[in-house]
Amino acid sequence: MNLRSLALVLASLAAALPLMLPSCRTTQTGRTVLAIISEDEANQMGSDAFRQMLAEPDTARRILKSGPAFQQVDRITRRMVEVARKDEPTFQWEWVVIDDPQTVNAFCLPGGKIAVYTGIIPVAKSDDELAAVIGHEIAHATNHHGQKRVSQAMLQGLVGEGVGAFAGFNPDEQEMLAGALGMAASTFDSYSRDDETESDIVGLRYLIEAGYDPNGAVRFWQSMVELSGPSESDWMSSHPANERRVGNLKKAIEIYRTSGAEAWKFEHYN
Repeated sequence: MNLRSLALVLASLAAALPLMLPSCRTTQTGRTVLAIISEDEANQMGSDAFRQMLAEPDTARRILKSGPAFQQVDRITRRMVEVARKDEPTFQWEWVVIDDPQTVNAFCLPGGKIAVYTGIIPVAKSDDELAAVIGHEIAHATNHHGQKRVSQAMLQGLVGEGVGAFAGFNPDEQEMLAGALGMAASTFDSYSRDDETESDIVGLRYLIEAGYDPNGAVRFWQSMVELSGPSESDWMSSHPANERRVGNLKKAIEIYRTSGAEAWKFEHYN
């Protein structure tokens, strides 16, 4: 295939992209993110995944209904959800506490389905710190990061199919194509870090509005910086603790104290 043909194929792919991208959405901090699937579809996927998890025998027998760990998580989650409900009043909020001391984990699926494992409780040393963790996970859902991630996966799948169609290009043509797709891939790579930053900032707002000490978030992530290493948990590996993260939280608290809601704009953070 000659370069002119390659250019035509790339132009055709570019022309098809608007059909693949029926909509984008703006998050609470002002970011514009991809939304190929609808919010309702994402929420249904979250609900289905939650039900499947709860139906697993090993998980079902570990769900707590009483006791100190249940009471602590339930009390904190109720306060955090009451704040987040203002952003997402249509979410069907649910939460469970799973008795698993070896699992340092918490998550919130699309639609407001929350799970907290008891293994994270001793890591978060106070109500303020545990509220910071729960608020962070809730913020992933209220900013529709799950919807965005599924949309990205769909788009990457479509692009992957396009790459398969380019088999047989000569090395020069392949290099051009790799460069074009590499730009898209680098954009996708940055989304995960941006999602984490956004959830930190929105979670901090929830923390403040629910009446918790915002410095609890700083203390928690400072502790995570000290604990991070080769033996870190799956949750910690997907939530990297570093000085940049701690610095952004400190910056957000300072901006909030001097300028109020200005603190919740993504443009202030890196």
